[in-house]
Amino acid sequence: MPKRSTGCYKCRQRKVKCDERKPDCQRCIDLGIECPGYRPAGGYEFKDQTQRYAQNLQSMDPEHQPRRSPTSRNAPSESVFQSASQGQSASTEERSVTPETKSSLHRAFLEQYLPKNEDQSLVSHYSYLWMLPMANYSPESALETALDAVSLVHFGTRTGNSDHLDQSRHLYGIALQRLGQEISQPGVEQSIETLCAIQLLTICEQFRATSTYYGCMTHTEGAKNFLETGDCPYQESRIGQLLFFSHRDAMIEQALVQNNVPSFQLQFWMHHAASVVDDEFVKLTNILLDVAQSLQYSSSFVADTTAVPQPDEAKNVFDHLSNLLSQLRQWYGNFQNANGQPFALVPIEQFPQFCRAVPNDAISEALDFRSFHDACLMSRYYVAAGLICRRIGDLLAYVRQYITIPQSEDPVTYHSKARNCALRACQSIPYSWKQEVCGTVGKTYSTFPLWFAQQVFQDSGPASHSSWCSQVESRLCAMGIVTLFTSQFDQTGQ
Repeated sequence: MPKRSTGCYKCRQRKVKCDERKPDCQRCIDLGIECPGYRPAGGYEFKDQTQRYAQNLQSMDPEHQPRRSPTSRNAPSESVFQSASQGQSASTEERSVTPETKSSLHRAFLEQYLPKNEDQSLVSHYSYLWMLPMANYSPESALETALDAVSLVHFGTRTGNSDHLDQSRHLYGIALQRLGQEISQPGVEQSIETLCAIQLLTICEQFRATSTYYGCMTHTEGAKNFLETGDCPYQESRIGQLLFFSHRDAMIEQALVQNNVPSFQLQFWMHHAASVVDDEFVKLTNILLDVAQSLQYSSSFVADTTAVPQPDEAKNVFDHLSNLLSQLRQWYGNFQNANGQPFALVPIEQFPQFCRAVPNDAISEALDFRSFHDACLMSRYYVAAGLICRRIGDLLAYVRQYITIPQSEDPVTYHSKARNCALRACQSIPYSWKQEVCGTVGKTYSTFPLWFAQQVFQDSGPASHSSWCSQVESRLCAMGIVTLFTSQFDQTGQ
């Protein structure tokens, strides 16, 4: 769902700027035509981008696409569903798809994608998926088709089966079309089904076979607009509340990566969080909302080092960033006091799956967590703390001569702290690759701390650590998983 334009229908069709005068805009008056008017306030308009997605998928570099087997077909049949739930190749015999077959496929996907032995009462970015087997969703809806698509792309990515991947791309396009039809129906109350379908399409974007490299941002922005209108009754059910926090987490991660916080209603996203403040994930992401906004605002101070900053404003920025760092440390202290030390530092050889995939000894130790939930929390914590330390270091290097701060506040010290956080972020990754513990979601989630560590080590070294990050990223790409490096590469076209 693209970002909404507020111009009149005619100006939007002509792709010109509308002055939005009412009842008729000036451009329509100058053309001597009747102004068709504007979209209702808070309403949705779905722009069908299925063809655009399909063209991008077809024109992708061959290196990004799995090799086709000699027996694969140009138009795979629905029999893919029957074999995918068992991880087998599709049969050449055509079969009908029964609800039982789809249900088996979906259960198998959830079992392999989600972490094992997790406390399902905790809030996380993937918690809503636990509840999907109990959800009642309409047959042939956007939600069911999106679940079909993500199940098949997951199996196709893991097995290298091109039939599964072809079918997943086809279903992804159908899910987009059905999503557009559901959203654009006038007078129809937006449902949790629709919100869940958007999030499942976001998961599809984590896999290279169904990723257009900008679709994830589009879905995240669409979900934000969808929730902020207040039309979706997300507070009325547990799965709706979990979807709220999942979308909020995705929005924060996107903002941190792009250093560009989308325009959102901060009070709306904070108000609902207040109802579950006892959850550690929610507490941490509350701080990260402020971190994302503060990093974007403070970027103007380090972007142009030739300008003389306003001392009072620069001091306020420094104080606010320092306060956020204190909040993060307090969160970690409270979490540790309540739950104990969340990890142990062990030799990286204790993660043989990872070592076989990434034979690079530049980083010799790794963090062994109690659970994948703890790994998610701590990787978020180290990324946020590292980003703030890095920004404070850059800020001090530029404005220290203009503001009064203690001599102990040294840019070199903060940059060193940022590197330590980047090292911890790297050390959190091997645990997340334990498929039997973390599921496939562990590998997709590891792309965020990997992105941060690579930024730090590329700028300030050591080069061996930067090389380690590049090798991990290459291995993820070979596995068919989209990394934040490849997504930025394709967005800029560089």
